[in-house]
Amino acid sequence: MRATRRPGPRALAALLGILASAPAAFADALTGDYVCSFGCRATDAPPRIEIEAGLARCWNEIGGLFVGEFHPPDEIVCFRKTGRVDPDGRTIRWSDGVIWIRH
Repeated sequence: MRATRRPGPRALAALLGILASAPAAFADALTGDYVCSFGCRATDAPPRIEIEAGLARCWNEIGGLFVGEFHPPDEIVCFRKTGRVDPDGRTIRWSDGVIWIRH
């Protein structure tokens, strides 16, 4: 029978560091300007998202600021609706059918 080797404290600390930074890296990738590609209002203001920890600041295409929540890895709650990030990491599909694509 083969003995199972347990990771040491350094390996555990490194793993925890990687796991802790993954949501932060994903949040950084979501922060920025978007182009509304479907279900949009006709305006010149680009939608924008800024994520800091679990907080999401979202500007819609008419410039209105809403404060919501970021639920890693792929859910944003703003405007009283939920946005899901596609696997491409650039597209957000809102629960009302609106689609934003990262600039």
